[in-house]
Amino acid sequence: MGEVYRAHDEHLDGDVVIKILSLMPPSGRTPDPQARHALAQEARALSRLNHPDIATIYDFARDGDIDYIVMEYIPGESLATRIAREATPQEQLLSIASQTLEGLAAAYSHGITTAT
Repeated sequence: MGEVYRAHDEHLDGDVVIKILSLMPPSGRTPDPQARHALAQEARALSRLNHPDIATIYDFARDGDIDYIVMEYIPGESLATRIAREATPQEQLLSIASQTLEGLAAAYSHGITTAT
């Protein structure tokens, strides 16, 4: 749904992640206002969460036809990279799964769900 970049926030004097959400339809028409509204609601709801297994949202803004989220940068490698690099012991996989489920449960308990 978009692209993710690492950036340096001069105001916070630290690294952040900028997720650019392109809501421009392939037809080139104006982005769907309902989609933008839903995205803004989701960003606001996520910004209220404070959980160790969920990245913190710092800002949600719009520049022209592009909406973006500024969020916490968490250093480290992706799970896909880690698993591809080496066999991961079952205990570590269970710990990762547990942390993921705890984060999802926290989001769900605050009414944040995703449609598939």
